[in-house]
Amino acid sequence: MSQSRRGPGPFFALVVLLVVIGAGWATWRIGPIPQITVEPALAGIGKRTSITVLVREPRRGLGDVRVELTQGERTELLAQRAHTPRASWAVWGDRVKDDEIVVEVGSETIKGLREGPAAIRVTAERAGSWLRHPSPAVFERELPVRLRPPTLQLRTSQIYVTQGGCEVVIYEVGETAVTDGVQAGEWWFPGNPLPGGGPREHFALFSAPYDQGSPKAIRLVARDDVGNESQAAFIDQFTPRPLSRDTIPLDDAFLERVVPAILSQTPEIEDRGDMLQNYLAINRDLRKTNAATLADL
Repeated sequence: MSQSRRGPGPFFALVVLLVVIGAGWATWRIGPIPQITVEPALAGIGKRTSITVLVREPRRGLGDVRVELTQGERTELLAQRAHTPRASWAVWGDRVKDDEIVVEVGSETIKGLREGPAAIRVTAERAGSWLRHPSPAVFERELPVRLRPPTLQLRTSQIYVTQGGCEVVIYEVGETAVTDGVQAGEWWFPGNPLPGGGPREHFALFSAPYDQGSPKAIRLVARDDVGNESQAAFIDQFTPRPLSRDTIPLDDAFLERVVPAILSQTPEIEDRGDMLQNYLAINRDLRKTNAATLADL
C-alpha cells in the first residue's frame, strides 16, 4: 500500500508570508521628510549675522545635513554634519533625531560677499532602503545682503564732560537705524526722539563712568536690524577727575544721631542691637539697594 505525500501546512505558509512581507517592508521602507526650520526670522544678512538651523526626523533619524549660502552662481558651504539613520529593517536602535546648527554669515565671514539678494539653503538627506533612495529635503530662505551701516550725524557742538559727570548729545540717524544711543564703556544710554525735532533727530542723556579716565570708549552708536553699526566720537573736551580716597572718623555721637533716624524709616533693615553693626548694614546693604533702584530708574 502507498501513502500520499502531504504538502506544507498552514503554519508554514503563514511563516513564508510573514517573511515575504517583512522583506518587502525592509526593502521599500524609507524615512519621512525631515522638518527644517531656520531661526530667527531675519530681515537680512549684515557683516556678521548669526543663523540657527533646526533639523528633526524622529522616526529613523537624520542623514547628512548641509547648510549653504547661495548668491548668483556662487555656493558657499557654511556647515556640514554627518549622521547615520537607523537601518530600514530595524525597529529600534540608535539614531540622531534632532540637530541644531549655528552659523555666522556675512561679509566678515565670507570673502567677496556683496550687497543684493542671497539665500540660505539647507539640505537634509532622507533615510533610504535597499532599493529606494529618496531625494533629500531642501529648504531655502531668501535674504538680502545689506552691508551699509546707518548714517549718523552729530547736531550738538562743544560737548564738555567731566569724569563721573553727565551730558546730553543731539544727533540725527538714518532711516535704517533701529537702535541708537551712547556706549560708554560697559554702559549703554539709549537715544530717544528729540521733542520738537525732525523725524530722525534724537537725543541721549549719558554719563562718563566714574572709573574711566579717558573719553576713548565713549561713542555715539547707531545700528540697523542686521547688525551693521556706525560709531562716532563726539566729546570735544574731557576733564579727568579720579576718585579721591579719605578716612572719615565716626564717633558715638554721630552714630546715635544718624542711625536710629534711618532705621525708623527703613523697616527692611533689622535692628542688630549694636549701633556700629546697624551703621554698617545701612552703609552697605541699604546703599546697594538704593543704587540698584536708581540704575533701574
